[in-house]
Amino acid sequence: MIKIYLRSYFTGLAILFFALQFIIYYQSIGKVLKKSIKIYGFISSEKINLFKDSNFITILNNTYGIDTEYFQFFLRGIDYSDINKIDYIFASNKIFLDLYMHNDSIKYNKIEDIFYSPLVVYTRKFIIDAFVKQGFIYNYNNVNYINMEKLFEAILNDVKWADIGINELYGNIAIKFPDPRETDLGYLFAGLVANILNNGQVPDSNFIYKASPKIKKIFNQSGFLEKTPEVLFNNLIKTDFGLNPLMIGYENQILEFSVINHLDWKKIKDDIVILYPVPTLIGAHSFIALTKNGENMLNALRSQDLQLLSWRHHGFRPVGLSGLGQLNDFDVRGLPVDIKNVITLPATKTMHTIIEITGH
Repeated sequence: MIKIYLRSYFTGLAILFFALQFIIYYQSIGKVLKKSIKIYGFISSEKINLFKDSNFITILNNTYGIDTEYFQFFLRGIDYSDINKIDYIFASNKIFLDLYMHNDSIKYNKIEDIFYSPLVVYTRKFIIDAFVKQGFIYNYNNVNYINMEKLFEAILNDVKWADIGINELYGNIAIKFPDPRETDLGYLFAGLVANILNNGQVPDSNFIYKASPKIKKIFNQSGFLEKTPEVLFNNLIKTDFGLNPLMIGYENQILEFSVINHLDWKKIKDDIVILYPVPTLIGAHSFIALTKNGENMLNALRSQDLQLLSWRHHGFRPVGLSGLGQLNDFDVRGLPVDIKNVITLPATKTMHTIIEITGH
């Protein structure tokens, strides 16, 4: 009887112990869930992979108590009623603010640049030698730079690929870029074209009208304009080299690809070349907090853990690389420590004129 009693006693204690652990565990989960807040926002396409990253989601949930639901937006794709239902907008620069926030009915709490992405030109290795001979490309400190003024001059003069010794490509030299009506990247490139045609100076609308034939020609040579930078980039890495032999992109696209698709990157890394435009523009990823919840999301994105994740896994440069990340975090050659020769985007009114005269 005593043995049976002791056995029952210890069995009961064991059950009680595990029951208490079970209750404590689920109470702790309940506290986390109770603290979590649902935050809604619009993000630009190049940040989709970041927001899908399981590490990103876990840090947001467990460290900052944030559960965010996001929607991809295009420059022309948001109306004011949509904005009134969300907590934040995470664009690639302050373009969205200029385009939409002039409306008095729209208020925002705070705006801040979270990280940045330089504009780059992507090309294939077989083009490099011919471009170097033409003076389009030069190398400095193991970084390849492309002289955009000389490139545009060749486009405007109807220089063919074959004229510079690239017989693998048919037709005139052209550079592909996404639709400036739909994407931050295309919008920035349109501004870069105008600045370069104005000798690197910020143009006004009067200059744009005078230079309109040249601007139109550069745009028209590009052919069909894709709605997202991702379509162009996927064409670069997954299709024949003749489809997009020269294209505008963000630096983070290739860095992110080298991490997420490491095995695929090993197969093509010797064939893809990054060129840094001279002069250039930078996409500073601006976060617009529309509500208090939006501010909570902003503070989380500014944290060192999410800044480091955004850099190492997705290639978004922090405000300063020192202490947060280094260029050798990536298996990608030809990355500069600093981005130089940065020019200023034309005023919003001038940008509207560019879009208007090109018909895009």
